[in-house]
Amino acid sequence: MKTKGIIKYITLAGIVATGLSACSDNWNADLEGGDGEGKLNTSSILPTVNGVTDDKDSPFSGSVTDAAAPRKAPSTIDLSNYLVDVVKSNGDTEASWTYSTMPSMPVFKVGTYTVRVRSHKVEAAEWDKPYYVGSQSFQITDGDITDVDPIVCKLGNIRVSVTFSDKLLRASNGGADFLVTVTSTPGNSLEYTAAETRSGYFAAVEGLSTMEVKFTGTVNGTKEEFTHALTGVEAGQHRKVSFTYNGNGNLPEGESGQVTIGQGIHVNCSTVTVNVDGKVTNTEDNMSSDDRPNQEGDDPSKPDDPDVPPVETISFSSETLDLEGWNNSSEFGPDIQDAIVVLKADDGFKNVKVQIDSQTLTEEVLAEVGLTSSFDLAEPGEYREGLESLGFKTGADVIGATVLNFDITQFCQLMGIYGAAEHKFIVTVIDQKDATKTLVLKFRS
Repeated sequence: MKTKGIIKYITLAGIVATGLSACSDNWNADLEGGDGEGKLNTSSILPTVNGVTDDKDSPFSGSVTDAAAPRKAPSTIDLSNYLVDVVKSNGDTEASWTYSTMPSMPVFKVGTYTVRVRSHKVEAAEWDKPYYVGSQSFQITDGDITDVDPIVCKLGNIRVSVTFSDKLLRASNGGADFLVTVTSTPGNSLEYTAAETRSGYFAAVEGLSTMEVKFTGTVNGTKEEFTHALTGVEAGQHRKVSFTYNGNGNLPEGESGQVTIGQGIHVNCSTVTVNVDGKVTNTEDNMSSDDRPNQEGDDPSKPDDPDVPPVETISFSSETLDLEGWNNSSEFGPDIQDAIVVLKADDGFKNVKVQIDSQTLTEEVLAEVGLTSSFDLAEPGEYREGLESLGFKTGADVIGATVLNFDITQFCQLMGIYGAAEHKFIVTVIDQKDATKTLVLKFRS
């Protein structure tokens, strides 16, 4: 085959020049028993990564950078460590390299082969690790040099994300004890909490067509536990699992729309299936009200309509921080730039709970500055001095207030001391009427 016209692909000139110059052009496959031999022109292996997703924060979102365009992250994907395998027609692997170490003209005996390009060795279940794979067949003929058509690498595992509606979180103390376990095959699962923002990726192993989702958690004093199945799963899908709240419409709600204990809590689960190209292929309501014993659905006059947003009594805002994506801690600090989130609670603060999830800010490190990884600004206890030394307001300055600056400007300096790492500040605000909202503030140092 001859290489066809140029299509969108990753800028590879630097990779090819470096990788090929470091490898011998005289690399040879096992030629015993062959009836002639030919060469493979590996410079014609030009993979593209079909990484267009519906997630704007994904490193694979948007179109792959065109070869003629300047190299720019994160749209451009580095292929240097991608795995390249040449497989014989009987399924045996003939040769393996990384993309950057491919020889330029390896010799193979006459026959039919397949070249396969993979992003990495896929695991059964892993966080934020999309697996991209593509292949192309080619023919080696005696004495000829063979080119390979461009290879399109597509998502080869199954992405699962989990979200919880604001109404459900308000009825459950922010989902403090929520646990959703997604299982693909026996022994291979990932656990999602209400604060988990990552997507899980599951290997699309042979015979896998159904996955299990198990929910446990306390909703307004009632313990909920149930499972349902994701059916028809296959490689390249994004399964969006959403949990919402449905109460018993035959009983009145409590003050300010809050449900009351014993009302007949019902957690409803629905899924949307999206392909890697962003097209929705199907939607499913896997747990209707009729599926649960002793549970009745919402009054139709009070639907939990996602198109009609609830009245927000708690909000977060910032002039300098990205509240959805990642922030660079080195860009913030005294004399650099403030790192402040404005917390607002129309009905006044009752609690402002903070959990620090960091790769380097361990309990031992935090103890050195008088802190721990989990605290409440409204009730700081023994950590009051440490918190106030870092610029936090505590106690009486928090309880009952309607506006609070969550200022971690000085904390940003501490993040950078211990090297490269990821840090999350999970801030849960509870107001005087027990409405709850959670923010996950993310930094990289």
